[in-house]
Amino acid sequence: MNYYWTRCLPLLGLLFASAVTADTQLLIQQEGVGAPQPIWIQAGKVRVQPAEQSGYVLFDANRQLLTQVDDANRSYATLDQKMLKTFAQNFSSIKQALSKQLDQLPAEQRVQLQALMQQSSLSQLPDTEKTPPLSFKKTNVQRQIKGKNCTVTEGWHGADKMVEFCLLDLNAAHVTPQDYQTLKAFLAFAQSATSEMMAGQDWAMDLAWMEQPSSFPIQMLQFNKQHVVKRSVTVELINKSLDAALFQVPNHYQYHALDFSAEK
Repeated sequence: MNYYWTRCLPLLGLLFASAVTADTQLLIQQEGVGAPQPIWIQAGKVRVQPAEQSGYVLFDANRQLLTQVDDANRSYATLDQKMLKTFAQNFSSIKQALSKQLDQLPAEQRVQLQALMQQSSLSQLPDTEKTPPLSFKKTNVQRQIKGKNCTVTEGWHGADKMVEFCLLDLNAAHVTPQDYQTLKAFLAFAQSATSEMMAGQDWAMDLAWMEQPSSFPIQMLQFNKQHVVKRSVTVELINKSLDAALFQVPNHYQYHALDFSAEK
């Protein structure tokens, strides 16, 4: 299976904006990651341009379809909810079989094999345990981020603060209902994909702001034992008319199906 498109997922949760109107270009900066990542929104469609990658990812909200475009190979692949479920079912079977085999090994061999698995693609198999839900606390803390006034909301697991968003009210952001629903649909798909396909739980933190109605974070801080381990911010917003071709796959590109078979 080609995992190119999953490289975008850690930043998908950062598709937030101080304003998201029809035909909008955003630049999202994650601290320590490199160049900002451009993102475009237009009437039910989203385009994400991974930094320093040859290609891009498209999302069609109406069709619930994510498309990975590879410019280097002039090809594309698609992913929908049905394919995600197939992937999860196949790899769940693999993980259960591996776990059963590990349990039958002597302790020393089991440790060695587990270490090898962590260094391989098998470490990306979905975890069977679900991330516990966050408990949100809206504070009275006000900040100004990139010239926009926002209010801090915190996400907690028990006594541990896991994430902090500086939220801008939807009305103050001048967000159109259509763009807001497009954004929510895109991030919901991304959340499903990270849950079904990837083991990392921090991406779920990136997307947790979706639980807060009618608001967008313009800054996100993620914590581990009271220390900030991830910081992201919307660094630029441009409202302009975008060419429809920006959200389309070139006609001469070839379709390559993703392989979700358990034999891989």
